[in-house]
Amino acid sequence: MIQPELDEPTLDNQTKACLRLWSAVLHRGLVDAAKAFAKGDQHAEALVWFWSDSQTPGSFCWICDALGYDPDAVRGYARMKFRELWQRYRHEEKKSDSSDT
Repeated sequence: MIQPELDEPTLDNQTKACLRLWSAVLHRGLVDAAKAFAKGDQHAEALVWFWSDSQTPGSFCWICDALGYDPDAVRGYARMKFRELWQRYRHEEKKSDSSDT
């Protein structure tokens, strides 16, 4: 899971808890977006969220900013992982298709 920097001595426990929560939201969104990408569902809510440039609370960019991450850097890394997952998914799908015959 993505972990924000929580060692900052000026952060109180409530702030740390909020950062952990938003970190979990970001992680879940990335997992959901990766699954949608692997299935080729480009209109899935998680992918729309991932590609949005919205700055509203709870948006991908807003969460990245709150956690101190560059949204474009996270997207770049995630895209690389999405491709790996897509290739693995396609390979498993082909293997499944060949075992059905």
